[in-house]
Amino acid sequence: MIWDNNKIYDFNPEEVIKCNSSEDVLKLLKNNKEIQFVRIFFSDLLGNIQSDFAVPRYMIDKKSLEEGFWYDGSSVLGQARINESDKIAVPIPETAVITPWAYSLKTQGLEDKKWRELIMFAKIYNPNGTRYEGDVRYVLEKTISKAKRLLGANYFYVGPELEFFLFKANSHGRPEIVDGKPVLVDYGSYFKGGCYGAIRKESQLILQNMGF
Repeated sequence: MIWDNNKIYDFNPEEVIKCNSSEDVLKLLKNNKEIQFVRIFFSDLLGNIQSDFAVPRYMIDKKSLEEGFWYDGSSVLGQARINESDKIAVPIPETAVITPWAYSLKTQGLEDKKWRELIMFAKIYNPNGTRYEGDVRYVLEKTISKAKRLLGANYFYVGPELEFFLFKANSHGRPEIVDGKPVLVDYGSYFKGGCYGAIRKESQLILQNMGF
């Protein structure tokens, strides 16, 4: 982790860096030279996050942030057929967050080389500049707009419920399988987190460091 584990962790929401424009994102990159990639997030039709769309730092400028990045939508569940697959992911500046951890190279002799990443969610567009109807974010935007128009709803609150299992991972980050089953490394339930909820609390501290 980036923060010093020997110091008491003190989270101040007012110190979290927020972006409101492409200029803010470029300033953030300029002031944080260790960021080497911008990772772009969006969801497929079932809401599964697509999170390995990484753009090298040198490709990020005002034009690319505002016009977006082309990709093959036929590789994403529910997006498009191969003959109409071109899609454009346009990053949303307000979602820009620096990951609080560092990545390192695995190549022998270069293990000391590290980098960090900036993550951003994106809106999906068609090549003609229109919003893509299969973009679940666009569906949500239209639903909120409809709720305001028909019901007079000024606020729309969404509360995610995070549930997960913790598996022992191999050197490739995949669950280790024994007798056909993944090996659990922790057990817990409501108000009964393993290790006194240490993993859950560490997750909260990381999220706080990212501005949540």
